[in-house]
Amino acid sequence: MSDEVTALLIEDSPADALLVETLATGGRARMKLMRAERLEDGLALLRNASFDAVLLDLSLPDAYGLETVARTYATRRDVPIIVLTGHDDEELAMQAMHAGAQDYLVKGQFDHHVLARTILYARERKRAEAAQQRLVREQSARAGAEAAERNARFLADASRALASSLDPEEMLANLASLTVPGMADGCLIDLASRDGKVRRVGVLATAGGVPETWRGDLDGATAPVHDPVGYVLRTSEPMDFPALSQDTAIRLRLPPESSHLLARTAAVAPMIARGRTLGALTLIAWSSDRLQGNASLLAAELAGRAALAVDNARLYRARELLLEVVSRDLRVPINAIMANLPAPADAAPPASQLKTVGRAANQLSYMVEDLLDMGRMDRGVFALDRERVDVGALLREVAESFRVGAELRDVQIEVSAPPGLPPLSADRRRLTQVLWSLLGSGLRYTLSGARLELGAEMDEDELRVEISNQGPGIPDAQLHRLFDRRWQDETAEPRGLGVGLAVARAIIEAHGGRIGAQRTETGNQISFTLPMGRG
Repeated sequence: MSDEVTALLIEDSPADALLVETLATGGRARMKLMRAERLEDGLALLRNASFDAVLLDLSLPDAYGLETVARTYATRRDVPIIVLTGHDDEELAMQAMHAGAQDYLVKGQFDHHVLARTILYARERKRAEAAQQRLVREQSARAGAEAAERNARFLADASRALASSLDPEEMLANLASLTVPGMADGCLIDLASRDGKVRRVGVLATAGGVPETWRGDLDGATAPVHDPVGYVLRTSEPMDFPALSQDTAIRLRLPPESSHLLARTAAVAPMIARGRTLGALTLIAWSSDRLQGNASLLAAELAGRAALAVDNARLYRARELLLEVVSRDLRVPINAIMANLPAPADAAPPASQLKTVGRAANQLSYMVEDLLDMGRMDRGVFALDRERVDVGALLREVAESFRVGAELRDVQIEVSAPPGLPPLSADRRRLTQVLWSLLGSGLRYTLSGARLELGAEMDEDELRVEISNQGPGIPDAQLHRLFDRRWQDETAEPRGLGVGLAVARAIIEAHGGRIGAQRTETGNQISFTLPMGRG
């Protein structure tokens, strides 16, 4: 793959164009950009020059929305289109991909690495599609126009089946049911889930030819190397089985009653979207006229479409969930501020009201800071502003800000910090942000009438801070994922933004420390260590 790419930027906004042109100059890939401000000017360049990709804004002076994609795609079908969209137009961007675009980038949310990788990936995928289309044309010439029409009709139906739902498992079940018996005698789709397992949707035609569907969990995380699905998930490499032996059937984890499938063909293809392997798709054929030897090609095509559909559905649902949770969580401190603000004609409010307003304002500030820090982490601009911090005073200050909320839940917060703790060289604002996230998480899992303990102590040349609660705690199976980005315990109420603990880990690690969680006899304990003597 050549690292030199030439792209056509069709963008009328000078600021957005300047940002893309600036990003194009960085990184390993050598990028050359030509720019047009109107679609007609861009299409004229596209007809007369060679480009690796088109970076296309959906809102131009002479075209808007899907029309821009349709006209560009009609002009040069061999050049991949990458849509540039704003924060509020991601749904339109996904529609644009159905209209011919290869991918999309959200303005202001990518750097030069992502830009170059997206263009290179779109270019190679377009080339692979072109090669595949040539191969399909050759095969169609041999098999006849009827077989080509049948394949095209099936792929169109597959796209509609994948677009029929925003639930990944439902859309994959629709695809498997369409594939059997229409194009294959067996279709297995294994989707990696957040809990580390693999969810399987399977459809097999029985000995009598009747399709039979089943679902279940596979332990994909510990599958041995010789397990075909486990191998494909780990390596992202396809596997072909010209003859489906008894041993292969067992390793594919087919049901025992599928013995009629033996001595036939199978192909396992990785479901890859935006560089991540989301699952694996397996096609099985036992009739001599099934797939005409193209099991691997069809499996790869279906796996690619399925992966893109699943990834888009997850992005859409994640955006909706984030908007829902952010709206709800921000409402709590806002309501507290509004309820305690005095009327303009009133005398000076009591100190207790002012403290409540101050705590709510701090809570708002840390929520917003968590969201902003996720973007800073992605861009690699996560910086610290160190100062001398009195750890004991900081623990008491944070605990006091949670006092009212804890009393409402009948939870007692206890702070223990031995006198004489040496001052810590740290970013006080970010350390406060960490304690807010950890104490808030601990309070959520503490039983009514129980204690939530916050303590600090010296451990050789490190400071150790612990937050221990009494309650049901976080399930053991989820403890190792506690600090993953946007992890949420589905059973916890209320549910939070799902970013605070990931940001907390980033802040602690930026200080040179460590953070972790473990089960205790009474609940959970989250602890972190920070090295002393760092300026």
